[in-house]
Amino acid sequence: MAGKRQHYIPRFLQRGFLASDREERDGECTWWHFRGNPPRKLAISHVGVREHFYSRAATNGERTLDDVITDQESRVQSDLQYARISLAGDRLDAERIGALVTHLVLRTAYIRSALGDAGEKITQAMLNSVGSPAGLRKLLDVDAPAPTAQVRAITSGVVERLEAEGHDVIPALLERTLAYHVRENFEDFIPEFDWTFGGVQAEIVRQLPVIIARSHQATLAEGNFGAWDSALSKLAWTKASLQSVVLPDCIAVARSSKMDWAPLLLVGTQDLDACILPLDDSSVLIGAASEGVSVSAGELSDICAACSDDFFIAASPMPELSGALGRRSGQAVVHLVQDAVEDVQSSVHPPSFPRVAPSPPAPRLREYTLSMPADLGEEHAALLTEAVRESVEDFSAVFPLHMLDGITIARNYAQTLQELDMGDPRLPAQTSSPRPDGVGVGRCVSVSRNGVKKQHIVLGWPVAQGLLSDRPDAQRASIHTMAKMLVSASFDESHVLQDSEGTCPAGPFTHILHRAISTVPSQYYISRATASVDTEASARYAAFIKGYVPDIMVALQQAHVRYQASEDVNELLETALSYVGPLIEHVAQWCGHVDGHNKSSGDPQSSGTTAGGHEPIQAALAPLQLGRWSSLLHGDLRTLFEVPENFTTEGVYALTSHLERALWSVGIHPWPMDDGQMYVTVGAPPCPP
Repeated sequence: MAGKRQHYIPRFLQRGFLASDREERDGECTWWHFRGNPPRKLAISHVGVREHFYSRAATNGERTLDDVITDQESRVQSDLQYARISLAGDRLDAERIGALVTHLVLRTAYIRSALGDAGEKITQAMLNSVGSPAGLRKLLDVDAPAPTAQVRAITSGVVERLEAEGHDVIPALLERTLAYHVRENFEDFIPEFDWTFGGVQAEIVRQLPVIIARSHQATLAEGNFGAWDSALSKLAWTKASLQSVVLPDCIAVARSSKMDWAPLLLVGTQDLDACILPLDDSSVLIGAASEGVSVSAGELSDICAACSDDFFIAASPMPELSGALGRRSGQAVVHLVQDAVEDVQSSVHPPSFPRVAPSPPAPRLREYTLSMPADLGEEHAALLTEAVRESVEDFSAVFPLHMLDGITIARNYAQTLQELDMGDPRLPAQTSSPRPDGVGVGRCVSVSRNGVKKQHIVLGWPVAQGLLSDRPDAQRASIHTMAKMLVSASFDESHVLQDSEGTCPAGPFTHILHRAISTVPSQYYISRATASVDTEASARYAAFIKGYVPDIMVALQQAHVRYQASEDVNELLETALSYVGPLIEHVAQWCGHVDGHNKSSGDPQSSGTTAGGHEPIQAALAPLQLGRWSSLLHGDLRTLFEVPENFTTEGVYALTSHLERALWSVGIHPWPMDDGQMYVTVGAPPCPP
């Protein structure tokens, strides 16, 4: 073999497949079946050969890789001859055959071709995965509940740079601000992303063959093939007689418990079940981990042709096999690429384990109380009773309402809440205090009955008036309110959080923020679950938010003025939380209604205008410069309820980052000190609406 033209399929192996119809003038030739071409006779000196495949000639007299492999061929030829002269059915020396197969398989060009194909596919798959702003966003896990190590590296680097330049910064606050800013404006950071990755891909494709060839040469020079020798020597090798055997360019085929017949190089050594090495056109070696491995001549020819990459050789032309050439090889490469890409992706985003307490199947609702004003007329009482009965019956078939204690319809909503029997003196009495965003007309209250936690719904008189009204819009709004209360009564039963040590940020800073938006997850879920009851509710939510934003700005401007006089930062913070908290709650309701409406219409991920895109909300929030903010909040809420395993304490507490962002828009910048306590840096008030 030594010289410029170096055979990666040695001629002494090819001689077992010389053309049966060759004439003396043809010399040593075989039927060569090349991908996309008809079979033709070709001298074996031109088959399986490339210039300087292993190494170039040495200029200083040193031994080359080509010299090393040439020296090894005397032993290999001896082992091959040992196999060829044995009889069909003979049991052969497993160590000798294992070493023979290892040498013949690992020296071929097939290994470079397969690695090159796999490398290009992996490169393309990974670039498809990350070769866009959305892909890179996912790879870096920018939208994780808490900033990832990658995002923290960016933010801490910026902080260190600013501090080194002498800027007066608050690291804890700046890192939080930058982390959300990276998430909110991620796409703006990479305007030339597609062009950059296109260049990367082209360079990888250009360099890949050279890298693979050098790696192959280095591996062969090292000669450390113990794992292959060991795995193949554990098989029981016998010789079998078959007709019309072909030699694939991958040399040997194999199968394992995880992969059907494919090139041995792609199957690998783990869980190897069987291996076949064609010896000549009428015999093969079969290595088996157990008894019962048998293939017919036709099956083996089809397998070998399909496992070839570029070509196979045979003693006679077999055009019927040309169409199968490369089929199994390509499938095996795709299979391995998919596994490799999944391994990479799982290493970046390891699967999370459920942290939700399992809930047993809920028993059906047996009984509940219904209380109405004593002076209500018989006809109206009957209408309200029927409306409540139908609603409870419908929703109890879907939601766990077995903990429903009762429903009270009250003329004096505030007084009824105040006087509601809580069932336990330790439970505080309920109050209905006006909120900046309006007055409540319904509440689901946790009460105790015989030591068991129950849910009691109190509905204000406007709800009853809507149910009794002749106006369809008023009826629809009241039914929607009652439906939301019923789903609220089931929420604690259907969504149970289980804290895991180390996952819940339980410091004072987080708790203060969480209290202001603790109802946001349930309000999203309730609105999503009841969207079909009132399909027009999202428009009302959007209109309400549009009118509420100017109220927030005015109130916070006044709060900033008071702060300048009193320096009472606690009063300023409480005012901000009392206004911004309800804003987030209403945006969550809008998001939930949009998702519920889209799901019922068969388009759960739609974001188009007609299906409830963010345009109305972004326009309403524009005065606070919170345009993209609503999309991030929406995405986190959707993820939180996407599957039960996502509903975790960590995910719920992570929503406080959206509250922080909203507070920044009104000049309030809270940040945690080293002891976990909150410190508030006061910025500029919002501009006049």
